[in-house]
Amino acid sequence: MRIAVVGLGLIGGSLALAATARGDEVWAYDADPEAGRIGLERGAVARVDDSLAGALDGAELAFVCGPVAELPSLARQVLDAAPDGCAVSD
Repeated sequence: MRIAVVGLGLIGGSLALAATARGDEVWAYDADPEAGRIGLERGAVARVDDSLAGALDGAELAFVCGPVAELPSLARQVLDAAPDGCAVSD
């Protein structure tokens, strides 16, 4: 399964690690390039994209894992960019 993780903090990073461990292909986006670098370095994700649309390309499932205050806006952006048939959760 192709999974997109938006936000590679504690929760997003943990979801990415678990999904990768079960054999899913995980792509991610994080506004902080350092978070993406760490996600790649630790093997949590297969790819970090520099755009939300790129990370969501072909995703079957997307997790929105940003700061609580930003979740409404971030969730709307993910819903708008997610491909047809992609389930989105926070």
